[in-house]
Amino acid sequence: MAMVFQPMIAPWAILTAALIAAGALWFYYMRDAALASGKKRALMSLRAAGIIVIIFMLMGPSREKENTLTQKRALSVVVDISASMARADSGDGERRIDAARAALGGEIARLAETYDVRLFGMGAGARFSAGGDEKRMSEALSRMSPDEEATGLGDALVAAAPREASSAVLVLSDGASNTGVSAAAAATILQARGVAVFAAAFGRVGRPNIAVTRVLGPKVLLKDEPSAFFADVRATGGQAFPVEVTLSVGAKVIARATANGTGPVRLDFRPEAEGDIEYAIRAKAAPGEEMLSDNTASRTVRIAKQKLKVLYVEDEPRWEYRFIKNAILRDDRLAPELVLISGDRGAPETSASFPHARQDLFAFDCVVIGDVEAGYFLPRDLDNLRAFVSEGGGGILFVGGPRYNPAAYTSGALAELIPADYMGSAAPPASGWAIALTEAGKANPALTLSGGDPNEFYARLPHVEWLMRTRPRPAAKVLAVSEPGALGVITEQPFGRGATMLVATDELWRWRSLGGDRYLYRLWAQLVRYLGSRRLSGGAASGELALSADEYARGATVSVTAYLEDALGMPYAENEAEGFVEGESGARLDITLSRDTGGGGLYRADFPAVAPGRYKVYVRAPGGVLEASYAVLAETAESLAADAEPETLAALAARTGGAVLAEGGLGRIFDLYPGEAEEEATVSREPLWANYLFVISVAAFFSLEWFLRKRWGLP
Repeated sequence: MAMVFQPMIAPWAILTAALIAAGALWFYYMRDAALASGKKRALMSLRAAGIIVIIFMLMGPSREKENTLTQKRALSVVVDISASMARADSGDGERRIDAARAALGGEIARLAETYDVRLFGMGAGARFSAGGDEKRMSEALSRMSPDEEATGLGDALVAAAPREASSAVLVLSDGASNTGVSAAAAATILQARGVAVFAAAFGRVGRPNIAVTRVLGPKVLLKDEPSAFFADVRATGGQAFPVEVTLSVGAKVIARATANGTGPVRLDFRPEAEGDIEYAIRAKAAPGEEMLSDNTASRTVRIAKQKLKVLYVEDEPRWEYRFIKNAILRDDRLAPELVLISGDRGAPETSASFPHARQDLFAFDCVVIGDVEAGYFLPRDLDNLRAFVSEGGGGILFVGGPRYNPAAYTSGALAELIPADYMGSAAPPASGWAIALTEAGKANPALTLSGGDPNEFYARLPHVEWLMRTRPRPAAKVLAVSEPGALGVITEQPFGRGATMLVATDELWRWRSLGGDRYLYRLWAQLVRYLGSRRLSGGAASGELALSADEYARGATVSVTAYLEDALGMPYAENEAEGFVEGESGARLDITLSRDTGGGGLYRADFPAVAPGRYKVYVRAPGGVLEASYAVLAETAESLAADAEPETLAALAARTGGAVLAEGGLGRIFDLYPGEAEEEATVSREPLWANYLFVISVAAFFSLEWFLRKRWGLP
């Protein structure tokens, strides 16, 4: 316990008032020479005491006390009351709901004593039933009836989960979920909130089976170009995740990954052969699994047979030229030709001049334009360059310089092609500029130079000391910016069927001091391959749309997955994609697909299957509209549900840091989720200045002083 002061007015004002009061008090009594000194001291003491009490009250004294609040950890208990829980799986006729009641009833007293418990019933969502003591929860549990027409496991867990961090949910269910938010999405939400799921599964399971239900990914690639497939793996019959998944070409395994049941598994690979290559995606069979035909899915991809042809035009052999030249000459996936306007044009890798014929220019996949004077290009060259990108689907990389590029390209075809307007040179800070990737830059594979957080890596690179100020065009994306200043360093824009890019500095050569030329060469080679390889897809976006099933019961959840590529044929990198669902009657439902956390062009959306009938799903992709069809049956999802799906609960528990509790063994939760009371320190303050005793004492001091003055004949 301690005393603290919170002055009602400024302390200097209180001090000034106190000094004035003391001076007035001394002057008032000391001027009367006829009054005995003892009486003066008595009167002065009384009035001074009153003034001191007033000053003390103005200082706002409070008594501060520290309190310790004890609180039990929160636990939400969710009991499945959907129609599937009314099924009797055993010979004695015991229903799933009865088994769940018996298991929970045996531990409900200890749960109420150990945790801050709230009990919910689960159908399409969560319905609060009771909380607090054992009696109320036991009565609520006995009243629960398994008559809900749908099971929204994801929605129910998210809604019922405690709001406190480091809390938990105990769910008793057969694991079947057929509406609302997917279990995978719910796991992501609960994991982010710090909520662990503990699950007890009830009901008969079918035969174990592992199936690769769908595979999405690119259809056209370059040899050795990094890519990925996305495979959905389903485990039923009580088979628990994780499941090993492999990617193979013939008998050779080229990638491995682990499916955890809460989303698609990503298989990263680099094509090693050329031509039309068939890839096999295999999920490891479960023990005792009989049907193995659905454990494997295949996918054929066209791998380009030719090297990318690159044309690099530069005025003179500046520092940046030397490193770009070496980067593209050393990359065996590139076939470069160099045009050096001044300097050592006799070098063996240097060609004589820029190709003026359109067919000659169109033989290249990417053109790199350095600090070249605009007057070097003939009028027909400019028309050809524009058509090379817009019609031919090629790419142009502009490497900025202090003389011409892009300061001298203020009009004509070159000005149209550059993704940013030139605004002059920027004054460098004392330590130069670091470079950081934007969100669009992080999603661009051409700018990936190492593993881990890309901006942590870029922050370690040497700073550049020359940078131009630019303003991106409306359709352009800034991929990298300076720190400080957020000036655009690398900017990209789509242009017709192709794309262009501007690097607004010519000092990336300074990076060679970190790791030699390794990262610098990698960057230039990747930028060139990125812009040139898009011609493989014909300059148009492609994509793929898949549904989790062809038919759905009424009330079930339709799961849509789309693999999208942008206008460059690269994985689409926006946060969302739009689409809609259209029924036979013409009624439409707009949907939004969110980019999967794994990135790589994968997007997902869930929505309910409502009225029976046939439907089409449309997703707007950068290069057109993708579509898929499905049907909704008249039966409800619960009426078709039979086998329990404990693997869904197992995946939820594993993803959120919880555990699966064996039927009849709910007591394990007390060891896995300790319910010790949490202590929270709080501070309370009791204001002393508002105490009536202080008011009485002030009145008493001044009243007694007044009485004595009158008694002794003073005015």
